[in-house]
Amino acid sequence: MPVQQRQLSNGLQVRIITDPQARCASALVQVGVGSLHEPDAWPGLAHLLEHVLFAGSAGFQDDERLMMWAQAQGGRLNATTLGNGTAFFFECSPALLADGLARLTDMLVAPLLAESAIRKETVAIDAEYRLLCGHQDTLADAALSAAFATHPWQRFQVGDGAHFGTDTAALRRALMRFHQQAYYAANTTLWLQGPQSADELWQLAERADLRFADQTPAEISSLQTATSSPPPAPLPHTASRPAPLPEISSEAVQTALSLSQTVPSATALPAQISNVRIPLLELSAQRDYVLQRPDGERLRLSFLLNGHFREELTLLRQLLRDEGEGSLMAALRAEGLCDELRVLRPYVSVEQQVLSIELTLVAPHHAAVAEGLLHHWLRRLAGLSDEQLQHYAALAVREFNRLPVMDRLRERAFGFAPPEAWPLRWQPLLAQLVAENLTRLRSGRQETGQTPLSREGAIEQPRPAGGLQTEPRGPGDKRITRYRLVQGFSLPLAARHLDKAALPAVIPALDFFPRPQPTFTAESVSAALPLPHYNPGGGQAVLLLSPAAVMPLPWGQIMQAALRALAGSCIHGGGELKLECYQGLWLIQLSGPPELMMATLSSLTVRLAALPAVAIEQGEREYQRQQRAQQADIAVRALINALPPLWQNASHASSVSPLPAMPWQASLYGGSRELHQQIARQLSHFPGRVNSPVEAPRPLPVPQREYSVVTDSNDAAVVLFCPLNGSTPQAVAAWRCLALIFQPAFFQQLRVEQNIGYVVSCRWWQVAGRSGILFCLQSPTLTHDDLWQAIDAFLQRMAASLSAISADRLAEYRRVLLDSLNPHHDDPLTASREEWLQQQDPAPALTAEAVEHLSLADLQYHHQQLLQQPQRCWRVSNRKNTIV
Repeated sequence: MPVQQRQLSNGLQVRIITDPQARCASALVQVGVGSLHEPDAWPGLAHLLEHVLFAGSAGFQDDERLMMWAQAQGGRLNATTLGNGTAFFFECSPALLADGLARLTDMLVAPLLAESAIRKETVAIDAEYRLLCGHQDTLADAALSAAFATHPWQRFQVGDGAHFGTDTAALRRALMRFHQQAYYAANTTLWLQGPQSADELWQLAERADLRFADQTPAEISSLQTATSSPPPAPLPHTASRPAPLPEISSEAVQTALSLSQTVPSATALPAQISNVRIPLLELSAQRDYVLQRPDGERLRLSFLLNGHFREELTLLRQLLRDEGEGSLMAALRAEGLCDELRVLRPYVSVEQQVLSIELTLVAPHHAAVAEGLLHHWLRRLAGLSDEQLQHYAALAVREFNRLPVMDRLRERAFGFAPPEAWPLRWQPLLAQLVAENLTRLRSGRQETGQTPLSREGAIEQPRPAGGLQTEPRGPGDKRITRYRLVQGFSLPLAARHLDKAALPAVIPALDFFPRPQPTFTAESVSAALPLPHYNPGGGQAVLLLSPAAVMPLPWGQIMQAALRALAGSCIHGGGELKLECYQGLWLIQLSGPPELMMATLSSLTVRLAALPAVAIEQGEREYQRQQRAQQADIAVRALINALPPLWQNASHASSVSPLPAMPWQASLYGGSRELHQQIARQLSHFPGRVNSPVEAPRPLPVPQREYSVVTDSNDAAVVLFCPLNGSTPQAVAAWRCLALIFQPAFFQQLRVEQNIGYVVSCRWWQVAGRSGILFCLQSPTLTHDDLWQAIDAFLQRMAASLSAISADRLAEYRRVLLDSLNPHHDDPLTASREEWLQQQDPAPALTAEAVEHLSLADLQYHHQQLLQQPQRCWRVSNRKNTIV
C-alpha cells in the first residue's frame, strides 16, 4: 500500500495510507522529542509527560477523554516514549476516526496537566520503574549501553518518585515548559490509515493541523533555566526496591532508560528541540560484558550502525528469523547450539542505531561456536541475488500486512518498516556488520561459587554507585562482586574477554530460498475420513487440526520443535504451517497451494509419527524456559497464563516418542472438493484418531477458593475470571455488554481515582474455550486481600452505575456490539482460527437479534447473577507460601 506524504502549511508532516479492505482505522502522532532530549534536572520528564497527557484536555475530560472513550468504543490505544521520539496511537471503527483524532490532537495541544494527575502518574511511573528493575530486556539494554563511551543513552530516563520529588507545582512548570518546547507542528508527524478515500484522510489531517501551534519554539537552553527549583538530588537505587508493574508495551520496555548525573545532556545545546543533535555513539575499548541473570543463557551480539537503515533491517530480520531447511536457525538447532533468535533495535537516533541479534543458548559454552556460525552466515549474505533478496522482502511484506492496522502504523513510524522500496541499501548495511562495530553481552546464571541473586537480579550485598570489575578470589574464580549503575539500574555486570568466535568442526550446509518445492506423491489408496468442509470452493484453503482432549505437558512444545523447519520451508512456497496455543488450546493450521498443502501434510504426518530425540529435547527445554519466563514475567501476566492449565487440570506425560495417543478434530475451510477428498484420505495416516466420536464436553469445573501461583515479583497480584453464566444468545449479549461497561469504569475507579496500582484491567476473555469477564490488579503497596476487596467493592458499586445508564448510552453499547459481529479478516488463517475459537466455546454465538433486544433489565439481571454466584469464579493470586 503506497504511503502518501505531505507537509502542511504550519510544518506538520502527514502520512496517509488508504486501505479499502480495512475494517478498522488508526491514527498515530509522532513527536520528535524523547527521553534523550529532557533536561538534566528532570530525568523521566518525557515519560511522565506522555502519561499525563492522557489525563484530560481542554476539550475532552473524564469519560470523554481519549483513554476512556476508546475503551468504551471497543477500540485500542497506547503510547510509547523512546529515546528520540514519543508516539501516541489508537485504533477504532472507521466511522469514529474523526472523533478519536479530535481527542488525540486536543490532548497533545491543550493538555490540562493537572497537579492531581501529575501526582498519580508519578506513582504509576515509580511502580513501572520497579517492574523494569527485574525485566530481562530492559536490563540487557542497560548493560549493552555500558560498552559505549559516555553518552546520554546511559542517563536515567524512566523516572521515579525520588527524581520527580514532592514539589508538584515545580514539576508541573517543568512539564509545561517541556511541552511548549517540543509539541509544535514542525516537530510532529501525523499518520492516518483506514478504508477512507485519500481525500477524506487529507481532510481529517488538515482539520487536525489547525490545532497545532505554528510559532517558533524558544531555544532548548531555556529548559534548563525554567522558573522552578530543581528537584531533590537523585537517590542511589538498590535492588531491594519492590519489583514490578504491568501492561507495558514492548516499545515502552525498550524506552531508552538512563541515569548518571555525570553524563552530559543533549538538551544543554542552545537550539530548537527539533534540531538538537544527539551526540554520536562511540564504542569503548571494553566491548565484552557478562550480566548475571536467573532467566536463561543468552548471547547478545550488537552492531553500531551509522546511517539510516530501516527497510534493510527488516529484510535482514526476515532472513535471520527464517526457520526453513538450510536456514541459520535450522543449523543452530541441529547443532544443539541455540534454541531461539531475536532481532532488536535498543537504540535509534537520526544518525545511528544499534542492531542486536540475541541468541538463546542451549548452554553457555556454546556461545563461541554459535557466534562463529552467525558470522559465517552473515558473510554469505553478500552473495545473495536480487531474486533471493526480493523473495525474502516479499515474505516480510506479507507478514507485515497481516498485522492489525494500528500495529502497521507503529512499525512504519518507529519499528521495522516493510521493505517495499527497491533497490535497498543492502551492501552498505552488510559492510557495517563486522567485528569493528561489534559488542558482545552474555547473560545467564552466576558462575559456581557466586553469591545468590535477589529477585530483582542483583546480589544481596552493598553495592557501590559505580565501577564494576571482577575480584578473583582464587584460581578460576570470576564472581561478580561489584555493581555498575547504568540507566538507573544497579547491574551485576562484569567486563570480560569472551572466547573468540569459532566454527564447528564440520560446518553445516546453509542455503537460501527460493528453491524447488517438494512435490506430493499419493500413498496407497486409503479410505477418506469424515472431514467437515466449510465454505467449499470459497477462496484459500485452510486445514485445521486440534486435539479433542487436553494436550499433555509438554507435548505442544515438542510438536512445535518437530515441525519448525517444515513450517519455515512451507512459508517459502507461498503457504503457512502454524502450531500455536491459544489460551490453553493447541491448533495446527495449514494453508497454501494444493500441491504444497498435500506435500506438507504428508511430511507433517511422518514427522509426528516418529519424533526425533532432538525435537523432544528442544521441546522440553522450550517448555522449561517458558515456565521460567512466566515466573519472572509481570505478575498479572503470569497469573493469566496460569489460568488455562489450572482450568484444564493439565498433567505431564512421558516425553518419549511416539506422540501420545489422543483424539483429534479436523476441518477444512475453503478449497476445492478435490482437495477436500485428498486431505481426507491423507489424514487416515495421521498419528491419532481423527474425527472419531468424542465424549460430550466436560461440565464446567468447580474452582478452588483461590489458586496460588509462584512469581518472582514482590507485588501483590490477583486475577478474577468470571465465566459466562448462561446458555442463550441473550445471556452472551448481556455479559459482553457488561464487560464493555466495566472496562473503562474499572480503570477509572481503581487506577485513576484510587491509584491502586499500575496494572488495572478488565476485559472480555477466553480461557480454554470458555468465555467470561477477566479482572486484573497488581500493586506494590496493597495486600492480596486489599485487591480482592477492591474488585468486590467495584462490582457492588456497578449496580448503581447500571441503573443510571441512559437509553442513548445503552444504544451506543448496542452499536459497539453490533460492530463486533461478522468481523472481516483478509487473512484466511485468522478468519478460520476465529471461527474455530468460537466453536470451542459451548456458549452460543452472539447474534444481532440478541443485541438489538438487549435491555437495561437484562444487564441488571446478569449483573446480579454474577454477584450472587462467586463460587463459579476463578481466583488466582501470587500469594506466597499459602494454599487456600
